[in-house]
Amino acid sequence: MPDHRPQLTVAICTRNRSGLLTQALDALSGQTAGTDAFEVLVVDNASTDGTAAVAQGFSSRFRHFRHVLEPTLGLSHARNTALRQAAAQWVCFLDDDSLAAPDYVAVALPVCRQGRFACFGGAVRPWRRDPLPAWFLDEYESGSLRDIRDVSAVPEGSFVFGNNMVLRKDIALGLGGFDPALGMRGNAIAYGEETDLQARMKAAGHVVGYVPDLVVRHYARPEKYTVRRQLEMQYRSGAAWQTISGDTSAGMLCAILTKLFISPARGACISARRLAAGGYRWQNALIETGGRLCFSLGRLLAWQAMRTASKRVPPCRR
Repeated sequence: MPDHRPQLTVAICTRNRSGLLTQALDALSGQTAGTDAFEVLVVDNASTDGTAAVAQGFSSRFRHFRHVLEPTLGLSHARNTALRQAAAQWVCFLDDDSLAAPDYVAVALPVCRQGRFACFGGAVRPWRRDPLPAWFLDEYESGSLRDIRDVSAVPEGSFVFGNNMVLRKDIALGLGGFDPALGMRGNAIAYGEETDLQARMKAAGHVVGYVPDLVVRHYARPEKYTVRRQLEMQYRSGAAWQTISGDTSAGMLCAILTKLFISPARGACISARRLAAGGYRWQNALIETGGRLCFSLGRLLAWQAMRTASKRVPPCRR
């Protein structure tokens, strides 16, 4: 008998953003591949708004559609639920404020069938719904590996973006899934769960790929665009990056301290050139320079916290 299971599960983990979820699901309903080719799995992470009603309203627009609950707060918990619940062998993770391009599934499916990668992703571009400050640059909400023109493995030290990421389910689960200690929890800013999983995939000998034509548009939310919020995001990113590395060596400390001084100076040079050319405002210069400083400070404090924690572990008794 023919296998009518979907070839791809598109998972959207969401919490209390029913309005944005409506637009994300609407974009998926218009896929050129047709809705038979994929499953939509909405993972409701303890929402208290109208998320359930929105999901129910879209159920008739897809052949394969499910809405499941994950009561434990945290994006990693929701993503692990999606991995366990997915009907397909390949699981795509999109944010609830991301709009998949009309050919998104049509681009993803051939890459899945080739089986070259354990994980792959593509470009992220911004979309606007609300007024943004005059100094907002599209690059703040964009993400791409610009030097990659064709489908290929990501360079050493690079990873694909968590809001445009396709994983092979069995490999991801075999490596333990997403680390619940990392990632967003409600409104608390935290990052790194997708990078951590990709790093473990690479360490296990699997290949992470980049597909330039696999495109989503990510909502540029006004509340993210204050200088303070941008600097906080850079700090949290640095802390997550260092935590994932797990390196508490003295050599790593030297590398972090070097970056602490060199990287902001480089940012200041970039800012000076762009200010002179008219492409920057003072807010952009502060984000460019201060963001680099905050990223390095996040790494430094995470290194210190890990170092302190490692000293508290009692030695093994023989």
